[in-house]
Amino acid sequence: MIMGFINKLKQILSKNNDPQTQPNYKTSSDLDLYITQINDLEIELKTIKNKELLYLKQIDGLINDKEELRDKVKIQLQELQLKESELNRQKETIYELNKYKERATEQITDQIIIKELNHVENELINYMAKIKKTYKAREIEDNLNMRKNKVWTHIRDLEKKGYVEIHGTSTSKYFILTGKHKETIYNDI
Repeated sequence: MIMGFINKLKQILSKNNDPQTQPNYKTSSDLDLYITQINDLEIELKTIKNKELLYLKQIDGLINDKEELRDKVKIQLQELQLKESELNRQKETIYELNKYKERATEQITDQIIIKELNHVENELINYMAKIKKTYKAREIEDNLNMRKNKVWTHIRDLEKKGYVEIHGTSTSKYFILTGKHKETIYNDI
C-alpha cells in the first residue's frame, strides 16, 4: 500500500517533467529538494516496513515459544502427578508393611523364648513385651501370680543380662524392658 503510494507519487513527478503540465517552481533546486525528500521518505518507509516485518517475526516466535512452554509445563505437570501418585502408593505400602510388622512383632512377642533365660524369666519378658510400658513389681506379682521375692530375684537377673533396666528410689522402684530381647529374637531366627 505504501509502495503503491510512492509509485503514484513518482508518476506524478515524472508527469511534472512535461513542460505543459509542469507547475511553476521558483527554481529547479526546489524541485530537486522535493525529489530528495520523497526519496528519503521512500527509504524511511522501507526501513519502517523492514522493522515491522522483523517485529512480526519476533512476535510470531514468542507465540510459538509460549506454545512450546505451555506444552512443556503440561508434560511436567503430568510427570509430577505420576510421581505424586507413585509416592502415595509407596506411602500406603510402607503403612501396610508397618502394620504387618506390628502384627508379626505381636505374634513373635506372644511366644518369646530366649535360650539363655529360664522359664520364669521368659514369662516375665513375654508379659512386659505385650504391655510396653514401665513396670512395678506389684503389677507383675498380681498379673503373673508370683511372690515379691521371686519377681525381684528374676528382675535383678534380667538386669544383669541386659534385658531390664531398674529405675527409681528404694521405695518406688520401677523397671523397663530394654531392646535386647528383640535383638536376641532376631539373632536366633
